[in-house]
Amino acid sequence: MTVPMPPVILSQAVLFIVFVCLGVILPGALLTVLFAGKDDGLREGGLPALVFLAGFIFCFPLWAGCRLGGLSYGWTAVVHFSIVALLAFFSFKDRSARDRLLSLPRLFFSAENAVSLALVSGFVAWFTYDSLIFYHGDELLRLSFAGAAQRGLPAQNLLAHSGILRYYYATEFFAGTASSVLGIPLETVYFRLMLGLNWLLLLVGMKGLASQYKPGSCQ
Repeated sequence: MTVPMPPVILSQAVLFIVFVCLGVILPGALLTVLFAGKDDGLREGGLPALVFLAGFIFCFPLWAGCRLGGLSYGWTAVVHFSIVALLAFFSFKDRSARDRLLSLPRLFFSAENAVSLALVSGFVAWFTYDSLIFYHGDELLRLSFAGAAQRGLPAQNLLAHSGILRYYYATEFFAGTASSVLGIPLETVYFRLMLGLNWLLLLVGMKGLASQYKPGSCQ
C-alpha cells in the first residue's frame, strides 16, 4: 500500500517563500550591510550567497536557543523580529549601510535569478515522487528527525528508547520549524519545498563563487 504525498498548493509555496525571506534573507541582508564592508574584497555577485549564509548563521542558533529555552514558536518569532527590527534601525541609521541595503533587491530580483528559480521549480516538479514509499530509507529517517525537532529540542533519538538525538539535523530543524509556523504538512515542506530551497542555494552559491574569480588569479 502506498502513502500518497500531499500536493503542493500555490499558497503553501508562497508562504514558504515569505518564511525564507523574513526568517533568513532579511536578517542576512541586514547583517551583511552592517558588518561586510565594501573593502572586504567581495564582488557584487557574491552578495546573495553571503546574505543567505549570514541569515542561516543568524536564525539557527537563535531559533534553537529559544526552543531549548522552552519558548513557543510564537515567542520565538517575537524574539526574532525584535532583533531584526534592531538591526534594521542601525542599518537605516548608517547612510552607507542604508544605501547598500536598498541596492540589494536588484541582485535578488533579476532576470537571471528568475531563470534560476524557473529551473529550480522544474527540478522540484521532476525529481519529487508522488508517494512516500518511493523515497530512500535514509530520507524517511531524516523526515523523522524533522518531526522530532518539530516537537521539541533537544530532539529525542528515535533509534533508541531514551537519549537525545546527536545527529546533525539543522536542515531538519528548519523544515520542522517552517511546517509548524506555516501549518504546512511536514512531508510537503521536507520533500518538496526544501528541495527547491536546496537547489536555489546551490545555484546562488555557485554563482557567488564564480563571481569572485579574477582572470590570472590562479597563475
